[in-house]
Amino acid sequence: AHEVIQAQFEPDQYLRDVLLAHAVKPDIIEAIAQQSVNIFDVRKMRAGKAYTIIKNEQDAVDYFIYEKNEADYVVIRFRLLSSNRCNLTRSM
Repeated sequence: AHEVIQAQFEPDQYLRDVLLAHAVKPDIIEAIAQQSVNIFDVRKMRAGKAYTIIKNEQDAVDYFIYEKNEADYVVIRFRLLSSNRCNLTRSM
């Protein structure tokens, strides 16, 4: 069964902090930051904004969903590849 975790960014909390707390490797977090530049700057995630983490049966993060506002969100889909790549999409 999948686990769904819903929370909000705290003051002075960054994507890196959230993902490290859920056992995402630092090199994958760095890959997310680099691959997301043209879609969404992860440095723009703000305190008070909601996010959802969906974990798989192995307790690994499958999705990270950041709610920019009530209509717009960013979805990071983690893929277990040797290249440590992720898939990031944005709604508008």
